[in-house]
Amino acid sequence: MTFFIIGFIVALLVGIALFASFTRKAGRIGEKESNLSKKSFNAIVLHTYCPKHSRVPARGRIVSEAAVRFASQWKIPLILAVGHTVPGEPRTESQVYRDYLRERFPEKTFNIILGKDLDARDTARETKEAARLAKEQKMGSLLVVGLTPHLVRIQGYWQDFSKDFSLSYIGVSGPKRYYVWEFCMFILEKILPPGSRRRQIMLDISGRRR
Repeated sequence: MTFFIIGFIVALLVGIALFASFTRKAGRIGEKESNLSKKSFNAIVLHTYCPKHSRVPARGRIVSEAAVRFASQWKIPLILAVGHTVPGEPRTESQVYRDYLRERFPEKTFNIILGKDLDARDTARETKEAARLAKEQKMGSLLVVGLTPHLVRIQGYWQDFSKDFSLSYIGVSGPKRYYVWEFCMFILEKILPPGSRRRQIMLDISGRRR
């Protein structure tokens, strides 16, 4: 029993230390909005979150509305690259967000570029498809937008394309509970690496349709 208690305490302390490191890293990745005005971007890549019953969730509204503000302000397109993730929904996740943003901001002018990979169901494949679209459009400078704690995973995948693009990141603030969610996803991706059969099974079980 004593060993169990000691093991639990050690695991708890390690978990707390990892979570603290995760939150610090997330805060360091994103740039200040005031610094962005000094740069020139070809497009904004928006990393979205799975709609619930075809409705954009709260954290999805937070990041997408911030991204639209940048796209409208700088007159550059918005890239949405997620495929099918909602059971029973004929639209891709990107199309769900496109429709939401068009309805939410009818007065704003912004172009949206949609991904074509219908199986892009996670951040890894979403990034790959967004990079493909940007290369196809000959875009060299991208601003990547996501929820602040999500930036840890986002940046990790975009590093594979750092030679192809000039990349800047901006984190959008949201409820603190999302730090816990993204930390759990960060750990889970170590157990279920992108492209693995285990990960595909997990995505199917979680309801992210093919």
